[in-house]
Amino acid sequence: MSCLPFSLTDLLLGPSSSSSSSSSSSSANGAVDLLLLGSGWTGSFLVPQALEASLRVAYTTRAGASGSIAFDFDAASDDVEAFRVLPNANTVLVVFPFYEEIAVKRLVRGYLDSRDGDADADADEPEKMTTTKFIALGSTGIWDYGPTAQAQFAPLSPSSHPSLARCLEKPKLSSSPWQDRHSPHVGVPRAKAEDYLLSLSHGPNDIRPHPIPTSVLNLSGLWGHGRSPRRFIGRLAPSKESLRSLTSVHFVHGRDVARAVLAMYGQWAKANGERWLLTNERVYDMWDLISQWGNAGEEGRDHPPRGPQVQWIQELIRESRGAPSLDEQSKKKPRRPDVDGTIRSLPRSVEQLGHALDGTDFWSTFGLAPDVPWVD
Repeated sequence: MSCLPFSLTDLLLGPSSSSSSSSSSSSANGAVDLLLLGSGWTGSFLVPQALEASLRVAYTTRAGASGSIAFDFDAASDDVEAFRVLPNANTVLVVFPFYEEIAVKRLVRGYLDSRDGDADADADEPEKMTTTKFIALGSTGIWDYGPTAQAQFAPLSPSSHPSLARCLEKPKLSSSPWQDRHSPHVGVPRAKAEDYLLSLSHGPNDIRPHPIPTSVLNLSGLWGHGRSPRRFIGRLAPSKESLRSLTSVHFVHGRDVARAVLAMYGQWAKANGERWLLTNERVYDMWDLISQWGNAGEEGRDHPPRGPQVQWIQELIRESRGAPSLDEQSKKKPRRPDVDGTIRSLPRSVEQLGHALDGTDFWSTFGLAPDVPWVD
């Protein structure tokens, strides 16, 4: 079923509009500039921005509701016919995750083979070679073994926010706390599938005798349009010990995800064959955020922070300075700090946090800056 309770076109144009900017009318001529396979939360930001940029857009949902195209990708099937409902596209954005290389192969081959002569598998002439580009949305969890890299199905529901749990300490692949898009990533199935997609752009491959333009955009913690990280403090830190293990977390707003995709579309020579890491160029300390927000969720806005987590953070800071916490005094247990170095302020330093993602390369390469350089 569609993840959207509204038509993406209606979001921009209004439900009574019959403008040719809608996804259904823009795909009527058999060609679009941007095709989203899956839409949901990402599409609620991307489709309006793409239409505003005068791009012809189409998007899919399982049920085909709200002006979308009905399409349900079966990663276990080689059936090309299922792809014929899709329009020809300059760029295909795969919103849902890949967890197997064979799934990538079946989707790319199925889409290209289903084009009526536009992507002939046996064509050697340059003019017949496919120009369709493929972008896959991934997760920065591949650099810290985050939950969206481990999961078999990445949830899209705004009622869950697994990206926040990336702030939990993870096995490190480098002695430096900093990782960027070129850093080695863990070999989880999702990362391997994305690596295979990228390999298609580097030369002849097992799908075509020529390169297929591809790129991957790995997203940090998503927020906006109903996704509020404030809601998950109680779940992430139900005890002092669980709070102790929380370190860094990174975010990007849906508006900037959409801007990033459109930048890749418009500056493809820079995007092609590359894996990109997207944050709002900031590293957040979970203790700092929790001490500001408390655990009252949206109801806590514009109020002093509430919940036991606020006091626990003060106790952990006290422990780092060599003084026993209040409950350690009462229990007469020795201090057992898990954090290196005295904490003199919040946020903690990157060295104390132990993990940080450098997302600046994307913005500098494409000549942009985040429109939403904060989290709330």
